[in-house]
Amino acid sequence: MEHVTEGSWESLPVPLHPQVLGALRELGFPYMTPVQGFGSHL
Repeated sequence: MEHVTEGSWESLPVPLHPQVLGALRELGFPYMTPVQGFGSHL
């Protein structure tokens, strides 16, 4: 599994539910920061 550190939520190895993606955008998080992406490789 690749190590994702930042970028679009759609770039995660496991897709997020569309409602989760919508909530992230509504909360003002259109992209992952390096901290948010850090655990995505676990």
